[in-house]
This record gives sequence, structure tokens and C-alpha cells, in this order.
Amino acid sequence: REDRFVSPELIDLETKLWWLGRQYSGARSDILQLKTSVEQMLKQVSQAVFLFGPDGCLQIAGEAAERLLGRPRTELLGRSMESLFPDWTGPGAALS
Repeated sequence: REDRFVSPELIDLETKLWWLGRQYSGARSDILQLKTSVEQMLKQVSQAVFLFGPDGCLQIAGEAAERLLGRPRTELLGRSMESLFPDWTGPGAALS
């Protein structure tokens, strides 16, 4: 394409989209690094730690949480607090 046929608005839009893409990539990288750091810290903690997201679903669980529930993290992640700790269990009764 020849630049003389490109409007300044299109160039401005392309520049903004490029910057947004860079910001998104940087934010995603920061989030992945933070998650890795939290998971590394959880390996050092002997207590069961469960981190739930705003949607109420489990986002991160430590190795002690796996041992406590007797299931691998792959089965735990994404599940709701209610499904992990039903009301009839001790933790579930305490949480409700």
C-alpha cells in the first residue's frame, strides 16, 4: 500500500491498536508472573490455602489443599466454594 492514500485517522488508529496490544501483552505477562509467584509461595505453606476469584470459583490452590481434599488441583480449579465445601461438611457449615 502507498502511505499517501492512508488517512491520518487510520494511521492514528493503527498506532493506538499497536499500543493497546503491547499493554495487553505486558499485563498478561505480569499476571502470569504473579500467579507463578503465588503458586511458589503456596508450596512453602503447610496449611491448605484456597484462592477464589470474584465469580466464586477456585483460581489457585496449594499442595496442602490437594492433600486436604484428596484430589488433584486439576479437579479442584474452576469449582465453586459450595461444590468443594458442601453445607454438611465442617468447613462448609462454617462458611455458610
